[in-house]
Amino acid sequence: MTYTFLKAQGFEIGKSICEEEQLQYALDMVELARKNNVKLMLPVDIIVAREYAENAESQNVDINSIPADWEGMGIGKRPQKFIRQK
Repeated sequence: MTYTFLKAQGFEIGKSICEEEQLQYALDMVELARKNNVKLMLPVDIIVAREYAENAESQNVDINSIPADWEGMGIGKRPQKFIRQK
């Protein structure tokens, strides 16, 4: 649901999968986390590709820089490093 949370908060998500019917839920969860002083963990960068294909051109981008005609594929390099440290 990463891209649903990002879109609900106004980010461009390109052609990424989004659960449109869950946008309000995502906003509600962001607000609930804020009210309860809980850190909501969302990626700060992601891997995007022009298409969902094995040899598709891809790149790592900041969540503020998702190209409108590209699709999110997964977490980027910074979250990967964070997870590996845990």
